This record gives sequence, structure tokens and C-alpha cells, in this order.
Amino acid sequence: MSELVGRASKEDGTLVYEWYEVGDTGTWHILERYSDAENGDLHVKGFAENYAGRFFDLVDSCKGIVSDNATPYIKSVLEGISPLYITQKGGLNRF
Repeated sequence: MSELVGRASKEDGTLVYEWYEVGDTGTWHILERYSDAENGDLHVKGFAENYAGRFFDLVDSCKGIVSDNATPYIKSVLEGISPLYITQKGGLNRF
């Protein structure tokens, strides 16, 4: 985690990259948000090339909830975990 957070902190286009542990359950939530599609692709490409193997060796299972506006590249990388794609219907953010 610290290696991934360190890398993300150096990516200007990564706006949100937060890890949360759910009590002592071994369940984690990782929130990610990028300034645009290009920066999202760059982050995911770096993960796929440098960390994905080690990451998936360490986890028992992985579920993803992904915005349906994810790029085709991101969707292809995440295909193996069969993520749930969600569509925003309302709300706002201030950044």
C-alpha cells in the first residue's frame, strides 16, 4: 500500500487515492479519482505494469465498483475482476 500511495502522490492527475480498512475484517476500500481520462489510463497502466502481479498475489478476492465512464483501457485491465459499473445520476463535487 505505501508503495502504491507513494507512486500515486507523484502523479499530478491523480486527485484522490485513499485506502480504508474496514475494522479488523481484512476488507479494504480503495478510492481513486483522476483529473481526466488520460491521467486515469496512465495511473492504471503504471499499476498494471508494476504492481498488479504482486497486488493480486496478496489478496484473496477483489471486487471493483467502477464509474461507467471509465476508458476502454481501464475496463480491459479490470475485466478479470468483473467489476460492477455504476452510472452517476446526480450529485456534485467541488474539485
